[in-house]
Amino acid sequence: MDLAVKLVLTPQPVLSVTPLHEVDSGGPTTLTWTRDTTGANFQFSATSISGLPNPPFSAPSYNSSNNTVTVTDNHTGQSGTFNYALSVTSGATTYPASGNPSIRNR
Repeated sequence: MDLAVKLVLTPQPVLSVTPLHEVDSGGPTTLTWTRDTTGANFQFSATSISGLPNPPFSAPSYNSSNNTVTVTDNHTGQSGTFNYALSVTSGATTYPASGNPSIRNR
C-alpha cells in the first residue's frame, strides 16, 4: 500500500499523508511512504517515521535514492489504532506531519 506524502509550503507549511491507513488482519502488509508528485509540491528528503511498536510493525527501512520509507505491518490479530510521527526535510528545514497520522489494524 503506497501512502502519499505531500509538502506544501504556502501559505503556511503543511505536510500531509494520504490515504487513511487501514490494514485487515491475516498477515503482513507492506506500507510505503512516498513523495506525492501532484500539484504544488516541493522536493524533500530525509523522510523519517517513529512511534510504531515492534511488533506488529517492522523497523522502518529508508531508501534515500527515492525518498521512501517502508514498514511491514505483521498484523496477525492485534487490532487497534497506532499513531506515529512523520517528518521530512526540505532545504535546511524539517517539517512534521500535520494532524495525527495513524494506522488502524482491524
